[in-house]
Amino acid sequence: MKRIIFILSIIFLIGCTTKPTQSEMSISPTELTSREKSILEGVIGQEILSYDVSSLPNDHQLRLTVEHYHNGEKQNHVANMSSSITAKDKPHTLFFSREKTDEGYTIHALVLSENGVSAMEAYKEYNTKNSSSLFKKLEEEITFNTNEEIIVGVTIEDSGNAIITGSLQEDDPRFKEVIAKYQDVFVYKVSVSKEQKVID
Repeated sequence: MKRIIFILSIIFLIGCTTKPTQSEMSISPTELTSREKSILEGVIGQEILSYDVSSLPNDHQLRLTVEHYHNGEKQNHVANMSSSITAKDKPHTLFFSREKTDEGYTIHALVLSENGVSAMEAYKEYNTKNSSSLFKKLEEEITFNTNEEIIVGVTIEDSGNAIITGSLQEDDPRFKEVIAKYQDVFVYKVSVSKEQKVID
C-alpha cells in the first residue's frame, strides 16, 4: 500500500511540475496556405500577421493594439480592440494587417472564434510619404504572462534608402533606436488580462 501511495505521489508531482503557471500563456504563428494568403491580401491588405491563440485561458480579455511613432514621438493609437475569451466563444486565430494606398493606410484587427469574428478597421492618412518600408513579424511561439504586452510585428517606413530593424521586443535597446531613427514605426501588440466579472 505504501508503495502504491509513493508511486501515485510521484505521478502527481510530475503532473504538477509540467503544467505552466496559471498566469503563463503562449501564442504561435499560424501557417497560411498560398491560397489563404492571397485571399487575405486581397481582402485585408499586404502585411498580414496571423497567430494561433487557441491555448489562451478562458475568462480573460485578449487585447490587440497598434501603436504609431512619427519622428520618434508616440501618436494616438491607430487601433485598439478587446475580445473576450470564454469557453462558449473561444478565439482560435488573430490577424493584424495593413493595407497601403498613396494617400494613407488601413489597419485591420480581427479575432476569429468558434462563433464568429470580432473586427475593427482604422484608416489614417500619411503625414508625409516614405520611400522605403520594412515589415517584420514574430515567427516563433512566444510565452508571456497576464497583463504583459508583447510585440508580434513592426512596420518601419522612412524617406531614406536603407532600413535596418532591431529586435521585436521593447526590452531590447535597439528597439528604442529604431523608434528614434525612422520616420514612421507601427508596432503591433497583444496582451491578455483577467476579465472582470460583473456581479448583479
